Amino acid sequence: MKRTAMLFILLIPALLWGQVHKEVIRKELSFEKSNSSNVFLLANINGSVEAEGYDGNVVILEAQLQLKAKTMERLNAAKQQISLGFLDRYDSIIVFVKGPCGDEDTGISKKGKRQKWYYQWNNCDINYDFNIDFKLKIPNDLNIYLSTINNGDIEVNGINGSLDLHNINGDISASGAKKYTYAHTINGDLTLEYDDTPGPNSSYYTLNGDIKAYLPSDFQAEVTFKSYNGDIYTDFEEIQQQPMMFRKQSEEAVTGIAFKLESRSVISFGGGGPQLDFETFNGDAYLRKN
Repeated sequence: MKRTAMLFILLIPALLWGQVHKEVIRKELSFEKSNSSNVFLLANINGSVEAEGYDGNVVILEAQLQLKAKTMERLNAAKQQISLGFLDRYDSIIVFVKGPCGDEDTGISKKGKRQKWYYQWNNCDINYDFNIDFKLKIPNDLNIYLSTINNGDIEVNGINGSLDLHNINGDISASGAKKYTYAHTINGDLTLEYDDTPGPNSSYYTLNGDIKAYLPSDFQAEVTFKSYNGDIYTDFEEIQQQPMMFRKQSEEAVTGIAFKLESRSVISFGGGGPQLDFETFNGDAYLRKN
C-alpha cells in the first residue's frame, strides 16, 4: 500500500499539467535615434527579469517561454495566444507580453504628439499556465523601466542610467546603480547597492518587506522615511534629525476638494544633499556603508 500511495503522489504534477511547451526567444534591439534619453521598457507578467549592463549599443534579449496545459488542445491555444510584442518608438523600445488579457495603447495629446504608453493585464480567464524569464544585456548608460507581477524577481547589475523597477510578488535588487532610482514592490524586499549617491528624488517602497540600501561612505542626502510597522536603521554616524516633513495631497470630497497632510521623518546624512524617499508598511529600512 505504501508503494501505491507514493506512486500516486508523484504522479500528481504530471496530471495537473500534462502538456508542456518550452521555447527560447532571442532578439537584438537597436534604437532608431541613439542619445542619453533613450529608454528601454519591459513589461512582464509571470517570470523573472535579469538585466546586466555592458559596453555596447544594442539591447540583447533572451526570453525563456514555458507553457503548461492539461490537454494538447489547450496547449495549442496557449501557443497561439501568448507571444512577445515589440514597439519601436524612435528613441524608446518597448517589449511586452501579448495575450488574450493584455491591452496596450498610446495616449495622444491634443497636438497629436505621443504622450504616454499604457499597458494592463486584466480580467484574465485562461485554462493554461505561462511563464517568461528574461535575461537582458543592456548598454551601460541606458535608462530602463522593468516590471513583472508573479513568479519572479527583478535583478539589475551595472547599469548607470536611471532605473524604474516595479514588482508585485517578488524582490527587486540593483547593484552598481548611480542615477535616479524608483523601486516599488508589494510582497518582497528591496536591495540596492550604490557606487555613488543616488540621483535626487529617488524613491523606494515595499508593503511587505525590508529595504536594504548599501551606500558610499561619503553619502550625503536628505532621507525621508515613513512606515506603519517598521523602523529605520543605519551605521552612518554623521546624521541629524530634521523637522518632520508634511506633504499636502488633494483628495476629492463630498463638499469639494479636501487636503490630506502626510507626515514623514527627515534625516540628514553627511550634512544633506539630494532628497531620497524610503517607505515601508510591514518592514524596516537599513542604510549601511558600502
